[in-house]
Amino acid sequence: MIPMSQTYAPEFKQQVVREVRETGNAALVARQHQLNPSMVRRWVREALTAEYPDPQALSLAEETCA
Repeated sequence: MIPMSQTYAPEFKQQVVREVRETGNAALVARQHQLNPSMVRRWVREALTAEYPDPQALSLAEETCA
């Protein structure tokens, strides 16, 4: 049987993204919350896209956060 995917509250996602930005380490934050690191990185990427809808600004922001 395939497990059902879990839905996370937007507030929780925002908190996780905030922690990644503070620590600079998505894998560590994912481990602390028992989440898949790729999902956490996706949440960070989605947050950046929401903040910087211009593709050039997004790439600059990603370079700064990396």
